[in-house]
Amino acid sequence: MKDASIRTRIDPKTKQEAQVLLKKFGLSMSDAIRLFLHQVVLEKGLPFEIRLPDNEAVEYDRWFREQIELELAESDKPGAEFISHEEVGERWAKKREALLRGANKKAAQ
Repeated sequence: MKDASIRTRIDPKTKQEAQVLLKKFGLSMSDAIRLFLHQVVLEKGLPFEIRLPDNEAVEYDRWFREQIELELAESDKPGAEFISHEEVGERWAKKREALLRGANKKAAQ
């Protein structure tokens, strides 16, 4: 099987710090990236938890709650249109199918 190449950009300081740490494990940068991608496939997702720093998490929570309040106020207005759970599911299923068809066409090229 032919190998695929990956190119990425990262700030020099992070790259250098990572190289020093990886060298202690006897790994190259390529080895580490390969390990990471294999773990993504095995875990069917990221092999670690991603968390926002506390200050960003608090800000995001504030923003999210504000959005919910705005939408609740909007739904209380006369003439607000409501869509059933089933219809929402059907709409998203159609969008998902269209996205998958597009992805499959690109993969076939």
